[in-house]
Amino acid sequence: EKDRLQQIEATFSTADLKTPQDTAQKSALDTDLLNLLIDTGRLIVLQNISLKQSLIFHSDALNEAVLHLMAAFSNAQTFTTGEARTILNTSRKVIVPVLEHFDKIGVTIRTENLRQMTLTN
Repeated sequence: EKDRLQQIEATFSTADLKTPQDTAQKSALDTDLLNLLIDTGRLIVLQNISLKQSLIFHSDALNEAVLHLMAAFSNAQTFTTGEARTILNTSRKVIVPVLEHFDKIGVTIRTENLRQMTLTN
């Protein structure tokens, strides 16, 4: 079980902000292990409300995304969703829930269609 847990986590860890190639749970055990990774905060579930989808990312990938955004948009510089999508090399399907998550946890502040980082480098 420990080996399989590490395999599942590695699958998400190497995917960055993309959907892992192999996300299909192979057994009830895989589902339980996935839920354990979510419960412990290693994996984060984000909702894309407009597409009615749940997206799962490794917490390290989200932390890395924060660092990239901080480097690109420092000194209270504002940015759009499109600019963040370009910096993080991802799709609109992914960037919207990621930025909404960052708003929720206080990493970014949204004012109308612009955001800015609350953290400093």
